[in-house]
Amino acid sequence: MAPATPRSAAGRRKRLHTAPSVVAPLPPDMLSEVFLNLPPAPVCRFRAVCRSWRALLSGRAFLAAHAARRGPLLLAAAPYRSRPSSCHVDLVDLAGAVAVWTRVSEGGGVRELLPCGDLACLVGNDGRVRVLDPAAGAVTAVPHGLSPENEAAGGGWARGESFQAVAYAFGRVSSTGEHKLLRLVRFLRYAPGRRGGQLIEVLTVGGGEATWRSRRGTPFVVAGDADYMAVVDGVVYFLAVMAQQLPFAVNGVVSGELGSIAAFDLETEEWMPILRGSLSTRRQGGNPEPLTMLRHESPLLTLTELNGFLVTVHRDRHPQPSMDLWFLIDSEPETWVKNYSIRLDLSPRRREFYAHPLFVDDTKMLFWVQPKRALKVYDLQTGSCKDLDHINNCDAVGLYNGSILSPRSL
Repeated sequence: MAPATPRSAAGRRKRLHTAPSVVAPLPPDMLSEVFLNLPPAPVCRFRAVCRSWRALLSGRAFLAAHAARRGPLLLAAAPYRSRPSSCHVDLVDLAGAVAVWTRVSEGGGVRELLPCGDLACLVGNDGRVRVLDPAAGAVTAVPHGLSPENEAAGGGWARGESFQAVAYAFGRVSSTGEHKLLRLVRFLRYAPGRRGGQLIEVLTVGGGEATWRSRRGTPFVVAGDADYMAVVDGVVYFLAVMAQQLPFAVNGVVSGELGSIAAFDLETEEWMPILRGSLSTRRQGGNPEPLTMLRHESPLLTLTELNGFLVTVHRDRHPQPSMDLWFLIDSEPETWVKNYSIRLDLSPRRREFYAHPLFVDDTKMLFWVQPKRALKVYDLQTGSCKDLDHINNCDAVGLYNGSILSPRSL
């Protein structure tokens, strides 16, 4: 073995020159600014780097700033490739970037998508419901059978095809944080002793055994369609179907006004006083023409939720297609205010299309257009409208109000 040679001074200087330099950490403000410009998915991964990054990226201030810069997120459900029995639900931003992708392997396609906070309910074409946790990518099936009370009233056979869930609503009780699912049920066959009319059943999502509970039926015949229902702050609102079912009693007084609204409190699971709706306010403001009927194929009056308010959407075809959005500012006394009046030319054949508002801020409003299945952005300053072409071929779209930066997404 050759004897070791002494290290030269030149070699030491060379090694010192090529040694990696120590990089000073970025100041917290600068580091936060870098992370604010990243999509949600890499931000979630960077939480695992170190404790200081996790604390920064999980703080309320950062979450609020990231959500404000990111803009609204949408849940978009579409068929899974060439398999009609499966679908995928994407959590996407307005630029088309997919933050989370969740596959639902059953259901025969998508009928409705009902987001609420961090969760969403997917109603399949098979009539069954799955609860989605988009941040965690989890899918949980909901029991489909009738509540014990209604099953007994049906003579024990009221299962499967003998009843139909006409409509679903999904909301959150603010006082407890519980998510509850409501469905409107009707029997398809006669059974001695069963209760008639529209039946209401409620189920609490998560926590213990999920069982449907029967509740008092609707105070009048309501429309079994998602566009005639809205959930605001734990209350489910239903629109009256048509003028032929009226008059009925409103707070002890007989009323014959179209556009009245029934309200069901998910916390108490009881019906609240009936709202007269915004049509009376509209007539007092100089629009005396009545809307005599709600037509399923081309709605003239629908309900939605925007920025925490119950909103009635009035759509007129003549002389020019217009859409007025009335916000319920106060329920006692009932105070409706028209905040938006929009000219939205959807198609030369306007009778086939209508737009459902999903989101609004100071500059824009998002519409889901059916049956065209298109997402449109309306500029409130210029009145121009454009399609979001990167969000297409979807069966259902809903606004996601949860936090994609939840720890469940790690």
